[in-house]
Amino acid sequence: MRDSDIGIWWVDAFTDRAGGGNPAAVCALSKPLAPAVMQAVAAELGLSETAFVEPPGSEGVRPLRWFTPSVEVDLCGHATLAAAHVLADASSSVRFATRSGEVAVARLGERRLELDFPAATVGEEASGEAGLAELAGALGETPVWAGRGGPDVLVELPSAAAVAECRPDLAAIARVDARAVAVFAAGDHVGGDLASADRATGGHDVDYVARLFAPQSGIDEDPATGSLQCALGPLWAGRTGHERLAMRQLSPRGAAMEVTVAGDRVRVAGRAVTVLRGRLDLDAFG
Repeated sequence: MRDSDIGIWWVDAFTDRAGGGNPAAVCALSKPLAPAVMQAVAAELGLSETAFVEPPGSEGVRPLRWFTPSVEVDLCGHATLAAAHVLADASSSVRFATRSGEVAVARLGERRLELDFPAATVGEEASGEAGLAELAGALGETPVWAGRGGPDVLVELPSAAAVAECRPDLAAIARVDARAVAVFAAGDHVGGDLASADRATGGHDVDYVARLFAPQSGIDEDPATGSLQCALGPLWAGRTGHERLAMRQLSPRGAAMEVTVAGDRVRVAGRAVTVLRGRLDLDAFG
């Protein structure tokens, strides 16, 4: 093995099967890497996110950064879950230092991991008549409500079927001043154990459903978005009074998450599957 080689894993996050959830690359660095090189690696790999993890510091916290094929992002749920999945053999929990502060990931049993993220502020900035009309044109659907949730525009549609069938004008979505545009709607809530296998792997009993479109960030549709729950979780908990929620992301790959709202923190749990592991030659990137 050459000094320029680093470990790399392809992990499908928020799923228990290969081909589901959201694929992320995890690069395990032995030392810090220039941002331009990390961006070049992410562009070459072409996945929605590539996570770069450095060795732990004196307090055991690992620096973590996330890159889409075109930009660095402040927070990414599925690539954090993927990174923790890769590192979890050594510890029952992992702590990361990120651009959004410290993020902890705890192991919940053999295959489930839970992210601990800061809750996002939700406002109704996009709910004016003109804003709703613009979003309706971009989405091809008439919104029930729209607002800002952290870096994203959130758009409520009348039903889960409308979310599943949404075919947005991606060029129009790309002109929206936000990280992404998310559509969501109520699911079928019947209570029960959110950690049960059928709910965690995409059963029919869910509190809310969502999809996320991010051509502004180089991703037409994100298959599974853990960071989106920082806004949708508190929004839905406030409406329903339920602090523990089950959600499904209705992307073509499909994804399932368990969301717990606890004050100013949001915990997002799910599973992950390693699809491929190997070595990446950094010399190839100059």
